[in-house]
Amino acid sequence: MQFDQASARILIVDDEPIMALSLEEMLVDAGFTIAAVVHKIDKARALIESGACDAAIIDANLAGVSASPAVSARASRMFGDAMQQGRAGKNT
Repeated sequence: MQFDQASARILIVDDEPIMALSLEEMLVDAGFTIAAVVHKIDKARALIESGACDAAIIDANLAGVSASPAVSARASRMFGDAMQQGRAGKNT
């Protein structure tokens, strides 16, 4: 799937405020529009299902809970491709 940067709406899903802010700044500087920045799986799922975004950057581990089962499958169906950042397992 290819996006026009000026019109692509990106959803950021990350429970770490500094990481979310860094991603938001980087994407805005690159010319993307931020659809939303959310910290919880349920909110992300609702935004993805509503079509409020064209792509999503999803942290793999949200407050110790793997986002993989809840969000990635839906994101794959909605966007065709899905990409996660971070590690899904516990930090060791």
